Amino acid sequence: MVLFKASGTGTVVSVEWDFGDGVKLINTTSQEASHTFLKSGDLTVTVTLVGAAGDRVAATATVKVLPSLLEVAIDQTGNPDQPLLRSARVRFAARVVTPFSDHIRAAQTPAGLRYRWTFSDGATSDASAPAHVFEAAGDHDVTLAVTDAQGRVVTAKRVVTVNGDIRPTMIQTNLGGSGASNDGAMSLLGSPDGMARDKDGSVYVLDFANTVIRKVAPNGEVSDFAGASGVPGFLDGTGGEARLGNLAHGLTIDAAGTLYFSDGGALRSVSSGGVVKTFDKAVLVDNDEAELKRNWIVDGLAAAPDGTLYFMDSSRVMKLKDGKVSVLAGSLEHTVARVDGPGAQARFGRMSAMTMRPDGKLVLLDSCYGVRTIDPDGRVGTLIPDADTSKTPNQFNACSQQGRSLAAMADGRVLMLWDSSLRVIEADGSVRTVAFPLGGEHVMAVNATTAWVSNQQRHIIEWVRLDNGSHGTQLGRPSDIGEAVPALAPTVPAYVEPWQSIAIDQNGKVLFTYFGEIHRYDAATKSSQKLAAGSGPAMLDGLPGNAQVVAAVHVATDAAGNLYFTDSYRAIRRMAASDGAIRTLSGSSTGGTADGPGVGARFEQISDMTAAADGTVYVIDKRRRLVRVRPDGETTTLLTLPEEVTTGMAVTPSGQLLVAYQGLLRRLEHDNSLTTIAGELYGTTPQLPLARRLSTSAQPLVSSSGQVYLIDWSAKQRVLRRLEADGSFVDLAQDGPLALALVDGHGPVELSFSFSRAAFMPDGRLMVWAGQPHSWWTLDGLR
Repeated sequence: MVLFKASGTGTVVSVEWDFGDGVKLINTTSQEASHTFLKSGDLTVTVTLVGAAGDRVAATATVKVLPSLLEVAIDQTGNPDQPLLRSARVRFAARVVTPFSDHIRAAQTPAGLRYRWTFSDGATSDASAPAHVFEAAGDHDVTLAVTDAQGRVVTAKRVVTVNGDIRPTMIQTNLGGSGASNDGAMSLLGSPDGMARDKDGSVYVLDFANTVIRKVAPNGEVSDFAGASGVPGFLDGTGGEARLGNLAHGLTIDAAGTLYFSDGGALRSVSSGGVVKTFDKAVLVDNDEAELKRNWIVDGLAAAPDGTLYFMDSSRVMKLKDGKVSVLAGSLEHTVARVDGPGAQARFGRMSAMTMRPDGKLVLLDSCYGVRTIDPDGRVGTLIPDADTSKTPNQFNACSQQGRSLAAMADGRVLMLWDSSLRVIEADGSVRTVAFPLGGEHVMAVNATTAWVSNQQRHIIEWVRLDNGSHGTQLGRPSDIGEAVPALAPTVPAYVEPWQSIAIDQNGKVLFTYFGEIHRYDAATKSSQKLAAGSGPAMLDGLPGNAQVVAAVHVATDAAGNLYFTDSYRAIRRMAASDGAIRTLSGSSTGGTADGPGVGARFEQISDMTAAADGTVYVIDKRRRLVRVRPDGETTTLLTLPEEVTTGMAVTPSGQLLVAYQGLLRRLEHDNSLTTIAGELYGTTPQLPLARRLSTSAQPLVSSSGQVYLIDWSAKQRVLRRLEADGSFVDLAQDGPLALALVDGHGPVELSFSFSRAAFMPDGRLMVWAGQPHSWWTLDGLR
């Protein structure tokens, strides 16, 4: 606040103040005024003294107003309050604390900021969003100093804890998955979405899982272009200063090299210099009240050579030109119909993609009514009618969703991803299938003979030859690493992964189900073996080769190594460790809620299962029944849970059943009642301290010594927790990427790690399936 004084001779009847920042005081009688400036810069303050005769005398002064001193905070991947595993790789990002930001108007990072990060292990960085690997156990200080354009320094600090007791060991992994970028074939992509190519041949990829736009230079070098990889938010700025939201998707580029993408209904741009800006919707629609109340569904972005931007919004195609948005074609009427003609009269079905041909005509993929075209004046036509008979008029969600992406080529042809295939729409409107099967979400034309396709499921971008349909990995690592790429991890012949749970047999081998099949993974040989195929016509007991499994789901083992699995969610079956013979222990293919011996019992949609050392099996079904199945098949309902909830179960070495649900960890007593031993019922107020609370999705684990652990959720991260004798929990480690040197001559490679599935081995190690096919780890140091 600044105090101003004015003085003059004669009689002053009124005073007028103009502070140069848009604030004025008129008709005041005070010759003193205090003011807090609303903007910075060299501002001219003017005071006007008005005499009795109406005479006016003015004086001015120039005031240099500096920007308010910044407040900065440190963002990071993962949960800052949870310990890390050793070798954890964490992305840190500077965030300027701003007074206002929402998903319509992003806050703006001031220009000219300089960053200095200091880590307690001696490492430093001048980047706005550096990544750091923590090798040593203990508490690590992370300090950020930000210098603004006026040379003023503000700091922020946080402490990161690394667990020194637990030692992660990679058994086997692949290199697909989320994380920061590396170069060439080792680069990692979380979920590659939209792609765009500039005139110099650089390709930009929006990785929405990592909330970052990556740049792939013509020589194959990959770098982060906009956003802080792995750190979501909604903030404008340059490069790593900016934040992209978890809903960021789509990407297009104009002739000037400006990128455009959608982010949670907001339209955002990135300049060729990496400056991220969010369009102000109020300005775009001239404060039109009806449009401001609508939440735009921005999709299908396409840029014209003259800089005009087009995008789809539900049932309309919008046009952004000269800073204003107008409706080019369609309307807000949600009638599913194919109506060609002038823009306002046209109607669409389900619009899923859009591109612009060199002749200025938009090509739109309508998953209800085929491929449509839109002239620059908004007139809509149909290029290729869809013969899909599954669509039902006037039912918005009844149309096929097989159409995914379009990309125009320089010669006027259009590439189309449709029904697991890449097709080419020729200039005459004929369609040619180039590659099938081919998964993917977005396609981009590279040249007359090559296209790139982003594949979110496999975390890669593939190249595709348009003349012969051949394709392979261009960027990222495939989920199944058996392809001809640098041998940075053991190869695996097939794509299999645990479906529901994992179990360990007496020899330390991992048993799991995959799409109804039963598999066994041997960590020593790093190989999986199929023990039983699913999709059998009926449940049939017998020796291997004769027995049939319809759809195996949950798995558990007893002390002898016998495998128990649920089949079709309605039966409990046992595979003998001695000879592999399968026998139905309880239930059948017929649903119901009956107790009784063996196959006379009935279950309705089994949701969880576990087994004790002696072969007693416990299950919970959709009817909320907690059911015990003895080794002879005798089936008894022990109790009914108060409501249908997500549950987790485990059995201690002494045979006690533990059940986790609704924030509680409970123990089954001899009288079949449940006693709460930790946690509190979800929704209870006031809440217990965090160290005593559980999420509603906690999964208990019990070591061979009887120690209870839980895999729990905390701030969108899985965390491994240990139950203490007083009912509290000790947080041991959270999900997050680990960085390991896998091959001599290569630096550490970031590997995805997650507590997706876990079970204790006989030697006390915790076997973890880390969330990707063939990604297996062990954790030592647990008691």
